[in-house]
Amino acid sequence: MLIADMHNDYLTCCPEPFAYSESLHPDTFVTAAIWTTGQCRCGADVLRLAKSPAVSCGTFVSVEDCGCIAPSEWDLISEAGAVMAGLTWNGANRYAGGAYSDEGLTEEGKRLCRYLDYSGIFVDLAHLNHRSCRQVLDLGVRVVDSHTALDSRRSHPRNRTDDEIREILARGGRIGLTLVRDFFDGNEDAWVEQADAFVQKFGEKGLCIGTDFWGSDDFVSAEFSNRYENLSVLVEKLRKMGYNDSVVQDIFACNYLSLWSDQPCMSFTTTH
Repeated sequence: MLIADMHNDYLTCCPEPFAYSESLHPDTFVTAAIWTTGQCRCGADVLRLAKSPAVSCGTFVSVEDCGCIAPSEWDLISEAGAVMAGLTWNGANRYAGGAYSDEGLTEEGKRLCRYLDYSGIFVDLAHLNHRSCRQVLDLGVRVVDSHTALDSRRSHPRNRTDDEIREILARGGRIGLTLVRDFFDGNEDAWVEQADAFVQKFGEKGLCIGTDFWGSDDFVSAEFSNRYENLSVLVEKLRKMGYNDSVVQDIFACNYLSLWSDQPCMSFTTTH
């Protein structure tokens, strides 16, 4: 089956990113996050990583933490081919407050959000605290959250509230349900329960996967460990709950890919 992941940190965290990229199945579409925190000093560093040979056909690019990118370098985000960009990581920077800070969206942050929206780039709300998230939503720009979970099921600074999720979906955005154990109250069964809770509350069309592979070493199953083929256990558990193959395929790929194309999801297999 097709896999389309909203967030994978292999480009900046995997010891051998090119080899990892080459090992991916042709039906696996990965969003390679450029995690800048402590690794990039300026926008030129972001562009260099985006042009790496490890970013191959079938790979989207995102920027995780724009803090190192000065306003004079914002054009480099577009030049890097980013489909989404997060304003900050867990702390605060010149643009916004992260999940473990109290700061809100700054005036520069508002301008960056509007620039990204004008450029056709989604603002990724992952890592924003609730205050900054609310302020971005108030701007009316296009948004997603690439790797999070439901705060209503597991209270966590990185999880999104039901109201936040509703607004993201109302803007045509997507939610990437992560695989990081700390965002859930349990193992892979807790992930499946959250996926089901999402569908029951919001419908299945806005739900995607945002694994955070290479960005964590503690997933809801130790067997996942940066390997997409092992996600079959989640697929089977959803099927046993009564989800048909079409809905499962939507969650694991088509909902995300539909952001970029009006063509049927399976058409991506011929162009990868």
